[in-house]
Amino acid sequence: MPHFSVNGVDLYYEESGQGTPILGMHGTPSSAVMWADAATELARHGRCIIYDRRGFHRSAPQRPFATLDLVDHVDDAAAVLAALRAGPAIVIGRSTGGLIAVELARRFPDKVKALVLLEPALFTIAPDADAWPAACAARSSSARKVSPGLPPRL
Repeated sequence: MPHFSVNGVDLYYEESGQGTPILGMHGTPSSAVMWADAATELARHGRCIIYDRRGFHRSAPQRPFATLDLVDHVDDAAAVLAALRAGPAIVIGRSTGGLIAVELARRFPDKVKALVLLEPALFTIAPDADAWPAACAARSSSARKVSPGLPPRL
C-alpha cells in the first residue's frame, strides 16, 4: 500500500493513468475507496490521484490527536500535489472534499487548473450562510429549555 509523509502524517494514496493530474478528494466520513470505480474511468483521461485524507481509513491522524481543521486538509492536499509533482491539477471534491477543493483553489491557485464540486459542503464560504443554521439551532435549543418534553418549533 503506497504511503508518503506530508505535514507530519502518513497518507495513503493511489495513482493511475498519465497526463493532466486529476485529484479526487473524498468527503466525511469516507475514504479513497469511494473513488475506486471513478478512478478507473478518470485514468483514461489523465493522471488520476486519490488519497485517504488524514485520519480517514488508511491514513493516520496526527499524534497526539487534538483537532482536525479544514486548514490541515487543505495543506495536505497541496502537499500531496507537491510530493507527486502533480500540478496544476483538475481537483474533484465530494461533500467536505468540495469545501477543501474550493479552499485549495483560493489559497494555492497555482496548484488548481479546474474544480469539479460534487455535493459540496459550502455553508461556511459566505459569512451570512452560517446565520440560518445558527438561528435554527438557537431556536431549537431555546424550545427544548422551555418545553423539555416537546419537539422544538422551527
